[in-house]
Amino acid sequence: MKLDAVSQFKVLVVGDAIYDRYRFCDPQGRATKEAVISVVVNKEEEYQGGVWASARHILDLCKTVDVWHGDKATINTKYIGRYNQKLFSVHEKRVCSATKPLPIADYD
Repeated sequence: MKLDAVSQFKVLVVGDAIYDRYRFCDPQGRATKEAVISVVVNKEEEYQGGVWASARHILDLCKTVDVWHGDKATINTKYIGRYNQKLFSVHEKRVCSATKPLPIADYD
């Protein structure tokens, strides 16, 4: 099958709502009174991942791409130190508005 064959397809991508958040920071070392890492956040970037990332890739090949996800979103926050070293991650679950179910028969 040639890639041109899917260029007019209407695609539904079903998956998880994931937000990828990156916090670029300078580690300050261990806090003096607690056994925790202390950092100073310099900047933050956030991207839609999960189902949205997949849909973006498919959109390069197909004419129409729609997304459906449930009513929960995951926020993955990664703290990035010097030299793009991942220091630690925090994962949160949030309730969000679910997208309305779409008629699957309308898609290729």
